[in-house]
Amino acid sequence: MRINPTTSGPEISVLEKKKPGTYRPNNRSAFPPGKMPNIYNALVVKGRDIVGQQINVTCEVQQLLGNNRVRAVAMSATDGLMRGMEVIDTGAPLSVPVGGATLGRIFNVLGEPIDNLGPVDTRTTSPIHRSAPAFIQLDTKLSIFETGIKVRASRVYLTGGFKKPRELTWVTGVVLAVLTASFGVTGYSLPWDQIGYWAVKIVTGVPEAIPGIGSSVVELLRGSASVGQSTLTRFYSLHTFVLPLLTAVFMLMHFPMIRKQGISGPL
Repeated sequence: MRINPTTSGPEISVLEKKKPGTYRPNNRSAFPPGKMPNIYNALVVKGRDIVGQQINVTCEVQQLLGNNRVRAVAMSATDGLMRGMEVIDTGAPLSVPVGGATLGRIFNVLGEPIDNLGPVDTRTTSPIHRSAPAFIQLDTKLSIFETGIKVRASRVYLTGGFKKPRELTWVTGVVLAVLTASFGVTGYSLPWDQIGYWAVKIVTGVPEAIPGIGSSVVELLRGSASVGQSTLTRFYSLHTFVLPLLTAVFMLMHFPMIRKQGISGPL
């Protein structure tokens, strides 16, 4: 049984159903020996219903049943499907358009635009079950956030926002910035997949470079000497309770002070 999306040669089969009418989204199809489609391959059911209307339903293979039969799930309405209709194995998984042409558009699961804004460039597509990128291909640098911090820090410096009587306003603002970054760090680990695991391992391992207390800080963050269930529990508690509570407290301090003292002007 092949689980990952792969391509295979196109093949024609027939739909197996008891009688015409409205069917459940899942259906069974029989294929010739040696011509079975792969898991996640797209199947196209073609034919005409009992009143002569054209049927064209795309399905996705979900299970290999044995005896040259597969179970597939329809991606649209199944009204009018009947036993014996032609089923074509496209030899590839469902693919949708990707890239800049898709920005701001609305698509269905087949990659067809449904926002009445015209056709979309479909020269570049990707399977909907495409594997996640390798960890080394990910960019974990928070470029936009860091740029925002630099702009904010520059404005505070140029306008003297850290001087009397706004010292506490500046301090609470810095704390809120740190809390915002902490949300990203703790939230990244919650799916607890391979990427989340290594991200937590790297982040919690940074304090180890601190002379003397580095190892103790790492163990405090992880809950043990290594990343494990205790680490996930701590990060979950931080993300769902501690950080929201601290953020609410400092926001209640920061914004009233801004409202009272106003925004500082140029130096």
